[in-house]
Amino acid sequence: MKQYFFNIIIVSILLLPVHLFAQNMITNGNFESGVTGWNNLVGSGAATYSLATGTNAYSGTNSLNVAVTTAGTNAWDIQSIYGAWGAVSGTSYTMTFWAKSAVAGQSFNIVQQVGSTYQSQSFPLTTTYTQYSWTFTAGASALEMKLQYPTVGTFYLDEISIIPTAAVVSSPIDSAVVSLSKVYQTMEGFGGALTWYSDWIKYGNTQAQEDFYKIAFDSLGIDILRVMNNFYPDNYLTNYPLNNSITSLPTSRKNGFDNAIEFAKRAKLNNPNVDVLMCSWTPPADMKSNGNIYQGGLKKNNNVFMYSEYARYWQDVLAAYKTAGFSPDYVSIQNEPGFQNAGWETCEFRPAETTDYASYPTAFDSVYNRISKQSTFPKFIGPEVENIGTDADLSNANTYTSYTSPMKGKTGLYAYAYHLYNFGGINETTIMSTATANSLDVVKNGYTDKPNFMTEFSGYDWFNTALMIHQTVTKANASAYIHWELAWQDNTETAIALTNSGTFTIKPNYYVLKHFAKFIDKGYTRIDVTNTNTELAVSAYKNPNKNQITMVIINRANITVDFAVNVGKTISSSAVYQSIDASYFQKVAGINAKNHLSLPARSLSTVVIDYVENITQTISLVKGWNLISTNITVADSSIATLFKNIDIQEIKTMDAFWRKGQNTIFNSLTKISSGQGYFVNANVAGTLTLTGNTINLPTNYSISSLKTGWNLTGCPYQSATAIASALGTGISNVSLIKNFTGFYIPSGTSNSLLTIDPGKGYFLKKK
Repeated sequence: MKQYFFNIIIVSILLLPVHLFAQNMITNGNFESGVTGWNNLVGSGAATYSLATGTNAYSGTNSLNVAVTTAGTNAWDIQSIYGAWGAVSGTSYTMTFWAKSAVAGQSFNIVQQVGSTYQSQSFPLTTTYTQYSWTFTAGASALEMKLQYPTVGTFYLDEISIIPTAAVVSSPIDSAVVSLSKVYQTMEGFGGALTWYSDWIKYGNTQAQEDFYKIAFDSLGIDILRVMNNFYPDNYLTNYPLNNSITSLPTSRKNGFDNAIEFAKRAKLNNPNVDVLMCSWTPPADMKSNGNIYQGGLKKNNNVFMYSEYARYWQDVLAAYKTAGFSPDYVSIQNEPGFQNAGWETCEFRPAETTDYASYPTAFDSVYNRISKQSTFPKFIGPEVENIGTDADLSNANTYTSYTSPMKGKTGLYAYAYHLYNFGGINETTIMSTATANSLDVVKNGYTDKPNFMTEFSGYDWFNTALMIHQTVTKANASAYIHWELAWQDNTETAIALTNSGTFTIKPNYYVLKHFAKFIDKGYTRIDVTNTNTELAVSAYKNPNKNQITMVIINRANITVDFAVNVGKTISSSAVYQSIDASYFQKVAGINAKNHLSLPARSLSTVVIDYVENITQTISLVKGWNLISTNITVADSSIATLFKNIDIQEIKTMDAFWRKGQNTIFNSLTKISSGQGYFVNANVAGTLTLTGNTINLPTNYSISSLKTGWNLTGCPYQSATAIASALGTGISNVSLIKNFTGFYIPSGTSNSLLTIDPGKGYFLKKK
């Protein structure tokens, strides 16, 4: 069939970035769903269609790769067709795409066609990805888009979009300035809860369960998992304290008890640094004023509230879980103490004791005083109130301040905790309003002596969830944010939707949580970031090693924003992950040479920036033998340079040495490596001073790289780090660590060495 091209109206052809701000009419223009929606044809000639990955993918995972080995007789013999994309006759559209070819100058054609109506344009390509644009007016409705490859060559295409031209607007430029020295809260992390419906996970086959754990714990990057206390022996007080064993748990509770343990163990197996928070919704029915796990409060015994029995119950709770192989890192003795409901488990307390209700602070003290007598015990958080709004039971006083004020100064309380249900059902404007900011300010104002945790909330779609997390972290200075529905039955709010057959689906809120959790870990500190664009919600965090910044940016505008990043340091590398409607957590082009980044309209972006910062380390040396290590990289690590101002007689490792005055050809040790341990024999006392950059560290010590038997190792960290945390899962392969001042034996009870300290060296014996 011979084609006739006519009725062509070309407004502009650009080789410059054009920012598009309406819904893309091509639903799979990024090929992340393979070739769904595309019909790839070969008439005469020869060609293959495939998905390009790796460096040949412009963004995300896939691009379209077309390799034409024999040209067709006609231009249309080899073509990719996208069906009717919704064109309206007479409407102006802008089409943009990224493309390259294996050889510069190779061209392909774009044809918009319906019936005998054609519009077309040819595009010569370069060998590097370039964004192209074509603005045209549709000559008819229901046009098909056809990409035609008339010549031999290899073509790559990605990020194809068609948007009404009226929605194309020039991009504003916003500049954000990050201040590394202005620090806010230290993060405990981001996480989610596995409570109701989580037993459905166990109904799937083994592979489905493994897939779930990988997605929930590995890929997501959570730092905190919230689980429910299910230790409720039958008739607990009837035979108290005899009937308090795991074997007396009713079947429904035993399942919940076992599931919480498995979830906690699996989370820690995937990431040993994950912390587990155990919360209780109610004590057993026999300890309740109404004899029911629903509603009611703590019971009285001889006209005295059962504070002592309540403490004994918590002692048995922790003992039962420990016997089963699990000890929580955090504990909350009562979920939402100001709330009771006939539909699920609750137990009401009050800020101060009344005739009908026990005092939450008194109950807390009773439990903590008993539990803290044990050799090891979890961190206590509270009061975990249901909202930071008003409470009619408290004469409309603020729920958070009413319960939290009596808890101030309690040494047993690690962090203040609360929920956000006073914000349920509000829209974006209200989430970002001054009133909401002021309400969240209540959490931090006057309560800065301890961290604060937001431990339960959901109720929004993905975009508003992101905004609420941002507001809580930046206005309340929350150190932890825990999404309520990590896994739940299918709804808008859940991160992972479960079925009662054990299958699951990843939902948009999963990716929102990932934007915050994946690259912001426990120990990161939130730092100051300022920008002039009120449509952008931006927060920034730096890692403990002071060589990486993570920024989370929410663009609320209906236009793309050109975002200029200023961190005051040299950016060595960056990675960017973005979400827009129907396309979530896609890796896109990083910060460019001018430190600019494109933020699509209505998008969520996580930007991971590696930067270079010169720091100085000083190590004091005594006369005689020293056991040392360095934790920074320097431009010249030669012994001659590092120790030029110190009188050193000898430096040794386990298998190499350097001696003063010896012919250099006999010295097998000539340089100092960061993170390694060294014996240094000084003729006089002195100070070793190094200036350089921090080390890019793995999560844990690399025990696998050490040899069996004794090793001489050092401290790569910038601050003292608990040995158990440093070793991680590798601790099972270590039998002893020691230096001149102490020793550490895994599971030992009299260890005198508890941390790996900067500047020091260690002997480590690997099994």
